[in-house]
Amino acid sequence: TFKKDAVRTLAKEAIKRKTGARGLRSIIENYLLDIMYEIPSDPDICEVEISKETILQKAKPKLTRNPSSSIPQAKAS
Repeated sequence: TFKKDAVRTLAKEAIKRKTGARGLRSIIENYLLDIMYEIPSDPDICEVEISKETILQKAKPKLTRNPSSSIPQAKAS
């Protein structure tokens, strides 16, 4: 999921570079290269949230894991 501020940041970058759709794809891939390889190898991840910080500060995106795949906690008796 791309937050609105991330979309605006990517759009500004595309405008600055005077690029079209393919150029925009290249910009997005540049920022998300590491995560694109990590996600397919982790079946527990169900959502990736891209924020402005992910783009501008190269911060890691927020990963949401599938709650049904987490290990159940033992109940105290």
